[in-house]
Amino acid sequence: MQNNGEVGCVHYWIIEEARGPTSRGRCKNCGARGIFPNTVSANWHEQQKAEASIFQSLPYSQKG
Repeated sequence: MQNNGEVGCVHYWIIEEARGPTSRGRCKNCGARGIFPNTVSANWHEQQKAEASIFQSLPYSQKG
């Protein structure tokens, strides 16, 4: 999951149907977009933090 929406938003994720290893999601409140695993591994939370920092550095046009 990535957080590129409003700072302080309490995200309400709308996640597409699982059709592979990940699904896209969009926050109903602020429009943030994210990619969510359809399985959870032991280090999922750490992976998400690392991906979020990379995602936030991308220009908006590359964020999906």
